[in-house]
Amino acid sequence: METVEFLVCPDMHGRDFWRPLLQYEGNIVCLGDYTDPYPAEGFTQEDCLNNLQELIDFKKANSERVTLIIGNHDFHYFSLIYAAARFSAQHYKQFKALFVENKELFQIAKQIGNYFFTHAGVIFDWYYEQKRYFEVLGDTLEEQLNAAFYEKRHIYNEMSFYRGGKMWMSGSPIWADKNEIVNCKPLGIDIIQVVGHNRFPHERTQPIKCGKYIFTDNQKLWLFKDGEITEFTG
Repeated sequence: METVEFLVCPDMHGRDFWRPLLQYEGNIVCLGDYTDPYPAEGFTQEDCLNNLQELIDFKKANSERVTLIIGNHDFHYFSLIYAAARFSAQHYKQFKALFVENKELFQIAKQIGNYFFTHAGVIFDWYYEQKRYFEVLGDTLEEQLNAAFYEKRHIYNEMSFYRGGKMWMSGSPIWADKNEIVNCKPLGIDIIQVVGHNRFPHERTQPIKCGKYIFTDNQKLWLFKDGEITEFTG
């Protein structure tokens, strides 16, 4: 049986826990939210800019094995019309330049084996509301979601009331909330979704598994190997 091994880096927000991944030589998936630090944590937007530039350089040097997913806090720097929580108008031009000038390095979705990565998760209601459109964009879910970012970007701004939305019943793969995921119908595809976005206590020693979803956002790097998940510290 083929070994499936990869390293997952959840939401960074200017933090430095991610740095050991620079020493890892296998497949790496960063789940987005490189920007907009939490004020109480002591990190700054300048920390975010520096981290993001370093990650971009790392991706360029390792393009085949490093995936940079787009999170909701990154999405609003592609265009200020999507500005949401903790958006920095002061740093907008700097972040936009990094994202737009390197847009080919970022994506909405990635699949490795039967593991599927987005920032927040693909949920049944959101996908099937758009399915007729997606079917003309690609044969696989990964192709469809990535193509839609360029063909129909505004659909990724859809969020439910769990995340402050008022117009939509469900959230996109950058905005879906854990409460939607817990109650959603099965997507109907044989994949295990690995997501960030929904924080859980830093002290917890394992990601949270919920059906076909695995939540990873607690400021740790996670090594997936043959179905086992362990913390990676370098």
